[in-house]
Amino acid sequence: MPNVMAIGSGLISGRTNTTNEFTVYTNRSGYHGLSVGIDGPSRAEIKYTDNHDGTIKVSYIPSIPGEYMITIKFDGINLSGSPYKVRIRGDEPFNYSSSRSTGYEGFGSSSSGFSSPARARVTGRGLYSGITNVQNEIVVDVKNCGSGRLHWSIEGPGNVETKNRGVENGVYKLYYKPDTPGNYNIKIKYDERDVPGSPFNVRIV
Repeated sequence: MPNVMAIGSGLISGRTNTTNEFTVYTNRSGYHGLSVGIDGPSRAEIKYTDNHDGTIKVSYIPSIPGEYMITIKFDGINLSGSPYKVRIRGDEPFNYSSSRSTGYEGFGSSSSGFSSPARARVTGRGLYSGITNVQNEIVVDVKNCGSGRLHWSIEGPGNVETKNRGVENGVYKLYYKPDTPGNYNIKIKYDERDVPGSPFNVRIV
């Protein structure tokens, strides 16, 4: 569904007896039209919090570890990526997510040491969906963010090859190639702070 999306670590993995969260971006006041269903080994109480900025925080607390399916609909239509397969772990050893991360210097228009990650612009289809064994692309523009260092990481059920390329001063392309389908979490930080929208939940097919 265009203009409505859900992101957050609670759509990838979580823990028992702990509040797990994700955010739904609706661009609408209130959560009328939003429905969330969770199927799995245990019942999970769902709570909604209206942030009054077009986003809804959704939290849930499962009591038994295992695989859960989270279905998110808006106005009766599944969001892109829904249903989400989520692995909930308890106290037992758990190794669901593998991660690959990299960092490199990003140069802004300021040399004074001031940085503003909120001014970063992040675009590209690779922010929301991707394909296995194919290079998926994200473009990060930090020209107006001041001086700082750009870091990014990706976590999910498979191994991921990553690389970076500078396009021009302050604009970078990030590439990732996962080998396993599923839900992945991409974090992008500038000067150790999240850029707008980070972390991004990505559905890989």
